[in-house]
Amino acid sequence: MKKYLVGLFALFLLFSLVACSSESSTTSKAEDKNEEKSSESKAKEKAEAKAKAEAEAQAATVAA
Repeated sequence: MKKYLVGLFALFLLFSLVACSSESSTTSKAEDKNEEKSSESKAKEKAEAKAKAEAEAQAATVAA
């Protein structure tokens, strides 16, 4: 009987560790996606600002 309890405890511990490790890997994947989105949005904002500056420079050149 004691061997069965020890075996069940070992299985419970093993499943707990597996659940924790899969949860942390899911979290890191979600964090990676958020970082990707934020870097993409920063790049997009930078490109828009550059395009706006170029358009203003062209308008100033044409006006002169």
